[in-house]
Amino acid sequence: MVGVDMLRTWINQWQRKGKCLVVKLLRIQDKTHSIAMGFTLGFLINFIPSFGFGPVLSVATARLFRGNTIAAFLGGISVIWAFPLLFYFNIVVGQVWLPEEPAPTLQQDDFVHTSVLISQSFMIGMVINVMIFGFIVYFFTFALISRYRQALLRYIHKSWLPKNKNPN
Repeated sequence: MVGVDMLRTWINQWQRKGKCLVVKLLRIQDKTHSIAMGFTLGFLINFIPSFGFGPVLSVATARLFRGNTIAAFLGGISVIWAFPLLFYFNIVVGQVWLPEEPAPTLQQDDFVHTSVLISQSFMIGMVINVMIFGFIVYFFTFALISRYRQALLRYIHKSWLPKNKNPN
């Protein structure tokens, strides 16, 4: 039962962190476009290898494109855990778009040839994923904040906040 309790505690911690991020994003007082742009740019940094500087690059990129820096930071750290999956997804999408070449004969250059193909696949996939997910995340965030911000904050206030168990 110790493992189950540890798992439950871990899930509760991550759930609490996710709720905190959502509340912080919804409470930002700025233009809807600026918030959506910042969150999107922060999110998209996770498709690019940043070697640990993702949150810093998120804020710098948002400042460069006049997005909200707080939203960019929240977008950057929201899916930072999924970077290995996004890295692999870049390669898979790139391989779909690259034309297939016949298998080379066994030589010393096989490793170099394979490395070049993987890096080309990664770069093509990264550009395609950034464009597609950029549009999707921007419009989803824009619609969410412009239309449902107040309703979501009311829902959070009613259902997410801990209830007082002892009224005395």
